[in-house]
Amino acid sequence: MKKINCLAVCLFCCCFFVKAQQDTAIANAEIRKLTETAEKQFVSKYYTAALENINKAIAVNGKPDGQLLYFKIRVLEAVYNKSNDLTTELETTLQNFFKQTNQFTFSENKYADAARINNALQQFKQSDKAFADSVKYKADLKNMQATAALQQRITGYLNDNPNTYYKTYLSAVTAEIQAVQQREEAVRLKLATDSTNRLALKKAGKRTGINISYAIPNSTIKGVHNSFTSGNALENFFGDTGTIALGAKYAVGLSLFDIVIPVFTSPHVRFSIDWNLFDGEYYQFDWTKDTITNAGTFNAVKAGTRIGPSLSFLVTKKINAAVYYSARPGVQFVINKLEYNAGQGGSEQGGYYLKPALNYNLSNEVGAKIRFGKFMINPFYHFGKFTWKSEITTNNSDTKKLNEIETGYKFSYLGIRIGI
Repeated sequence: MKKINCLAVCLFCCCFFVKAQQDTAIANAEIRKLTETAEKQFVSKYYTAALENINKAIAVNGKPDGQLLYFKIRVLEAVYNKSNDLTTELETTLQNFFKQTNQFTFSENKYADAARINNALQQFKQSDKAFADSVKYKADLKNMQATAALQQRITGYLNDNPNTYYKTYLSAVTAEIQAVQQREEAVRLKLATDSTNRLALKKAGKRTGINISYAIPNSTIKGVHNSFTSGNALENFFGDTGTIALGAKYAVGLSLFDIVIPVFTSPHVRFSIDWNLFDGEYYQFDWTKDTITNAGTFNAVKAGTRIGPSLSFLVTKKINAAVYYSARPGVQFVINKLEYNAGQGGSEQGGYYLKPALNYNLSNEVGAKIRFGKFMINPFYHFGKFTWKSEITTNNSDTKKLNEIETGYKFSYLGIRIGI
């Protein structure tokens, strides 16, 4: 019985040994096939495929083999500078090779070749670190030329050495440089834009020289003017005590020689003193219903200047807007010479007339200006008092002045002014 058991054990061991030899032979054949294929691919410079097959051969072998590792080192030598992953793989393979291979029993030439490749890799690592250490970057907006040169240097290095160990760091530096350049470019563009805007605001309104306006009354002065009941009522009207409506219809104006005096100009707003050197306005009133004077139309004129503060805003490069206040000092007078007499109820017997006289007048204006290059649109609100001055003179005595009277009726007009 014992002999049978021993025989069975021997038989099992023989079968196992034979099976192991068969497996080893199959594995060796597979390794040989993969290695031969990889060598052909290596000679044909199909390095990626060769690397794939030699890695399969090493995996089939199951343990480090000096010959396979050496061949892999040669394949990696041809491609490791294409990426850091391949460089790292070469470094690991070299470490395994020197750990597993006995330099005294391994081929002297092959071992020396592996040492040469390792030396080249170590030199690359040293130069790679030296370059990374030499990059002393500090954002300096005052020295963008040096910053741009540094970016160009790093970019060139990354292009020449895609396998660098410091790609992440160097890429981060390049990204920061680009961010600084973008900020600098944004600052430069803003300065250029601000300069352009400031220049446009400085010029705003300076090229406007002729302004024509039209306005309509916006108060009780536009009430219908009915006839005076007597000459005395006419005198009372011009003496600022009458109750008859003025019958205002419209006003047209002309102003010349715009002068803009900038006080403060920023890229977006300008504060200035705007001065229209000459400013004149003509007023017309409907007195067709008046039977005391038979004037038909009553007319007045004001001549003076217009000056005041203005706040301008840039809308676009060619369009700007402004709000302003203007004082309008000048002289104001009635054009008509109004005749009346006692037969019409005058305060004196005989014929009389109101002779217009010059009188100082100060009115006010607020409004907005929209400028399109040399063209301007200016809606405005004009308000103040009519201060017409007249002398009551008798027809029977050519130079006899009985008295002088002055009106003080409040007025307001809404108008539009066009400037070129």
